[in-house]
Amino acid sequence: MAQSLLPPNSTQIEYDVEQVIARLSDIPVVIGDLWNPDTCPAAALPWLAWALSVDEWDAGWTEAQRRAAIRASYFIHKHKGTRAAVEAALAAVDRPVKLIEWWQDAPPGPPYTFRAEVEVGDRGIDQAVFDQVERLVHSAKNIRSEMVGLRGVGVVRGDRHSALAMLSGDVVTVFPYAGGVVEAAASSRSALAPVLLDRVTVYPLLEA
Repeated sequence: MAQSLLPPNSTQIEYDVEQVIARLSDIPVVIGDLWNPDTCPAAALPWLAWALSVDEWDAGWTEAQRRAAIRASYFIHKHKGTRAAVEAALAAVDRPVKLIEWWQDAPPGPPYTFRAEVEVGDRGIDQAVFDQVERLVHSAKNIRSEMVGLRGVGVVRGDRHSALAMLSGDVVTVFPYAGGVVEAAASSRSALAPVLLDRVTVYPLLEA
């Protein structure tokens, strides 16, 4: 078997390139891992996001956020145009975002409209967060629905401790000692007398 597939008149640099390329097959590459957001190497995550058409990408995200955005892309593209897809896209925001549809407002708003509320928390909020929410919403919502409001809301959270105690018991009443059954002896007498009664009716005499 020949050591080289190049023609005899090849240059030395062509032989060197052939040697390098021949070694590429020795590098283990598991294709399934590259297409899996959980096993893909961190350096290749931007390319995987590009291949899966991730709508929102920030190089400043943590590795966990980048993997979560890629993982959510499957669901978002499968359910685009639904509320579930919008909520999945908003998971890329590093704070809770609540959607309120028109029929959930009091009084109800115009049909097929909705608004979004971004939780401010203790970190504050800036315009970049609102811009990101708008981009994510418009990338996943349907054409008919329209976002008519976007605001930040403050939420105060705290721990509440509750205790519960249950008492159970029986009430027992002790009465003084009472004797047995008291019996009274008495004599009774009976008498029988027959009564006979005749009823006589007298009518007046009628003249002829």
